[in-house]
Amino acid sequence: KVTQSKRQPGSTFKPFAYLAAIDKGCDPCDVFEDKPVIIKYEQNQTWQPRNSDGVFTYAYKTLRRAMAQSCNSITAQITEIVGWQAVADYAKLCGITSNLTIVPSICLGSSDVTVFEMANAYGTMVNNGQKCTPIIIQSVNDNQGNALATFKPQFSKVLSDETSFLMRHMLLGSIEEPEGTSLALWNYKLFDNQNQVGGKTGTTSNNSDAWYVGVTKNTVTAVWTGTDYRSIHLRGDAGQGSRAALPIF
Repeated sequence: KVTQSKRQPGSTFKPFAYLAAIDKGCDPCDVFEDKPVIIKYEQNQTWQPRNSDGVFTYAYKTLRRAMAQSCNSITAQITEIVGWQAVADYAKLCGITSNLTIVPSICLGSSDVTVFEMANAYGTMVNNGQKCTPIIIQSVNDNQGNALATFKPQFSKVLSDETSFLMRHMLLGSIEEPEGTSLALWNYKLFDNQNQVGGKTGTTSNNSDAWYVGVTKNTVTAVWTGTDYRSIHLRGDAGQGSRAALPIF
């Protein structure tokens, strides 16, 4: 399931849009308005994203607060600025290997990926821009305990130190900003010894999939909840990433 089953990641994919924006010169303190937007793309098609609650506040929000609150309208605006191809490129750079459909809604997680990929990609941001494909098997031994084969991780630097730091700062916003989608983490005993914990929730249409990708200084945990059939949906708030997946993290 972790390496083979693919589902839409929803808003857990948004950090790749913000990553592209920051690496191209934007700042977590840059301000955008939460307002209706119409995105035009090929063959005169249009896309009009709505926020999850269907409400636009018309408030000006920093990029950090917009990501923390999972604001669709602002995410769509920055995606239009950097280009939806750039969102895909940065997702691939961090470790996403699945085919991604290059459309404006890519920033909201419209393409299927695996839990393994999401953990890997977030790990790149947390690991100071060092991409490392996770290793499931460290060694193969014979019945005498002799190592027949060993496997070691291979690292490659794909993000600058500054960009990686700013993305970690952005991920912490989900528990530090007002109305952040990870505020429920404060209900758990996670913050002893000055631990810092951040992450991102994700919920797909009609609560078919609920995700949470959480990070600490040395751990990344990706959680998906749902069923084998996309036609099955959880009712009400129970199917949201903050309610279904975050407690597992």
